[in-house]
Amino acid sequence: MMKKTLIILVVLVAVAGIVGFTSFNKNMDEVVGYIDDKAITTSELQNYVDTLLGVNYEKKMDTKEGREELFNHYVNRTLLLEYAKENVKEDDSFVVSHTMGEVSTESALISAILKKRN
Repeated sequence: MMKKTLIILVVLVAVAGIVGFTSFNKNMDEVVGYIDDKAITTSELQNYVDTLLGVNYEKKMDTKEGREELFNHYVNRTLLLEYAKENVKEDDSFVVSHTMGEVSTESALISAILKKRN
């Protein structure tokens, strides 16, 4: 009986250690980078992955290098969107035709600015 209790205790400690280590490595308050002096946290990056990129990018959140790559995507999209909002009207025919489906206005604006640049 004592041996069984000891084994269960060791397994519980190991699981707690793994959970604690995983939580430590994926600190959601960790600052990944800055855009115009605004800190971007792991939490914001996770939201970006969840809402725009999808499950194919989820594993990148597990490593520092992956988070840096995702941050670079985030910066590019943010800057493109900012530029698009300044240079393309939401009633632009390209934007209107693309937002009739399931495409967000933001994505349509980015597509419009990229199309105009080519």
